[in-house]
Amino acid sequence: MVFKNSSKINISKDQMAKLSEFAKIIFSTNKNFNLTGLKTMEDIKRVLIMESINALNFSLPINSKEWGKNVVDVGSGSGIPSIPLKILNDKINLTVIESSEKKSNFIKTTSGELGFNVNVINDRAEVVGQDTKTREFFDISVSRGVGNLSVLAELKLPLLKIGGISFSIKGVNISQEIINSDEAVKVNGGELNSYLRATQDSTVVGWKKILQTPSKFPRKSGIPQKYPI
Repeated sequence: MVFKNSSKINISKDQMAKLSEFAKIIFSTNKNFNLTGLKTMEDIKRVLIMESINALNFSLPINSKEWGKNVVDVGSGSGIPSIPLKILNDKINLTVIESSEKKSNFIKTTSGELGFNVNVINDRAEVVGQDTKTREFFDISVSRGVGNLSVLAELKLPLLKIGGISFSIKGVNISQEIINSDEAVKVNGGELNSYLRATQDSTVVGWKKILQTPSKFPRKSGIPQKYPI
């Protein structure tokens, strides 16, 4: 697969080259330790990278000034969706939270090879959400997959300042999951802002932070996953 401009995203030759290089790095590294279940270069480009780009761009155009703020990627894994986002908008001040040391080191090394700096926090999102340096600091939070929406609400909303926006890239047919997450969103100071079928395979759930998150959230590591709100 060759990265191409779409009618909605203007991708320069340099950006295309960096997206291709990123895909190659994931493909090569994935042979040594598990970054993704996708095994072919084609799938890495199409499913991981372009699917994420198209989903986020549908929610908020990637060249928008709104992205040029403090953005946090929660549970980034191989750097998805934040690294492609950073490639296409270098004004973003990007922080990545990843609990796996191997994956955190991968993101640090890869971002350096691609020519930009990323603040990588190798820790649990529950811990980062209680740290006064990062709690209610970010303007935008992004994620792809990671967990169900009730868990994501508790991990992502405490990181956002009031007025901040969360974008969660999910699969399709998630109406019930959205309904089930309503209480978790509310108690963490958020509200459902958007629910968009962004692509054939992806839905993006948007939350807006409207109230300060109570100090008891997020709970201790592992509790949100074990006992979702």
